[in-house]
Amino acid sequence: VNRNPAVRCALVSEPLSATLSREHNDANVIAMGARIIGIEMAKACLTAFLTTPFGGDRHARRVGKLGQPPV
Repeated sequence: VNRNPAVRCALVSEPLSATLSREHNDANVIAMGARIIGIEMAKACLTAFLTTPFGGDRHARRVGKLGQPPV
């Protein structure tokens, strides 16, 4: 998924990682392992992901570099 420069996917296993992926990395896709987490934890992760805004500020410069070709 991350081969597409417009996609920032994060592997999450609990709500904290979902929250931080949105807040710090402006992730727009999440991946969860079906054998790793149950349905209730998946719902909690999804809720955290969808309700957390991007933090911007100090993270914006780094996130802006993610879609650029390597130098």
